[in-house]
Amino acid sequence: MKKANKRLTILNINCQSENKKIADLHQVIDQVKPDIIVGTKSWLTPDICNSEIFPKDLYCIYGKDRTGRKGGSVFLAISVDSLSSEQPELDTNCELLWAKVDIIGVKSIYIGAYYKPQENDTESINGLSRSLQRIPTRSNIWLLGDFNLPKYDWVKQELKPNCKFTNTYKNFFDIMNDHNLE
Repeated sequence: MKKANKRLTILNINCQSENKKIADLHQVIDQVKPDIIVGTKSWLTPDICNSEIFPKDLYCIYGKDRTGRKGGSVFLAISVDSLSSEQPELDTNCELLWAKVDIIGVKSIYIGAYYKPQENDTESINGLSRSLQRIPTRSNIWLLGDFNLPKYDWVKQELKPNCKFTNTYKNFFDIMNDHNLE
């Protein structure tokens, strides 16, 4: 179990076919030395062993592979030095995966890897909302991934003028606000 005074380092990575970039991933891991890796669009499938991708004995790997079509999928790689557990009760019908990390002296942290495949994907947003509603109230929540919101200015925190799907964006940010996520 991690101690509260140690800083957590997180690597959020949009892989675009991780199994073809193993050497690059290992180089980034060696440089950054992340405690937690959140990955989207890994294209990993059940027939690829985690040990083929991730450095052995360094991480507990949790994954949600896309089935039925190529691409997508999300994973969490959490240092074996951390006490972590996958949270299957938070699963919904979208590309979202949760793990809980326990740190001495701090409330548990729910870490989510989320991939919204299309800009106007309301079904994925609704799945995210249902999942967030299942997390115990007053929990620490860290949601990372690929939100696929290209018409949002993240610096100014506003929609760009040419946004075609304003209701989808509004719904997403209403959900974020409802759960105190920023």
